Amino acid sequence: MERRLTILLIILVYFIACGKSCLKEPAQDFHHLSEVETEKDSIRTEFETGYLSEEARFAAETRAVQKLKDFADYFSIYTDTSLDPLFKDKAGNMIRDIFISEDVRLSFGNNEKKLAKNPVLSQFLEKGPDNDYYSASIVFDSIYISDPLKKTGAESYAGVLGCFQEIAYITGADTITTPPEAITVEMFATRAIKIFGADTLFVWEVSLGDMRKDE
Repeated sequence: MERRLTILLIILVYFIACGKSCLKEPAQDFHHLSEVETEKDSIRTEFETGYLSEEARFAAETRAVQKLKDFADYFSIYTDTSLDPLFKDKAGNMIRDIFISEDVRLSFGNNEKKLAKNPVLSQFLEKGPDNDYYSASIVFDSIYISDPLKKTGAESYAGVLGCFQEIAYITGADTITTPPEAITVEMFATRAIKIFGADTLFVWEVSLGDMRKDE
């Protein structure tokens, strides 16, 4: 619950910051520019390469695990029918950014009518939650690296995460929880263009792919 409140506060601060930024001119502070240059040099050294070092690959896998946890947090916000639509829209955008495309297949286990078992991400974000429950939460337990990231192309790596998934639905005074189910989640590291100040850099970005029931 505390983590969820923290995320809601971050979203709120995001809206406030965006509003304030429209009223201010960018500060031309020498110390800030120096920090930017240092950060750019760090990015070039660590990420602007055609391959992932062992250390960078481990960092990318750790980031993939964190993204799966983030998805669980944003999922609970997106499916909470009591929240302001602004929070839901922002959570939906954050969910979209976690995955490599809107065509990925999600997995919501044996939940009968509560959510489609294997919706495409775009379908889930378009239709949203059903009206017969107040809110829902998802837990990914015992996340592990099932298949480490391996190079699949000139600018891409792919691997697989494994975990146990549970979903809880709150309907009035009742909470319906699905039994734990083993699933796998694709993870990717791909080179992408990143605008950093006045420069354009190619960096490695981590994203998730299809979620499947582990047969």
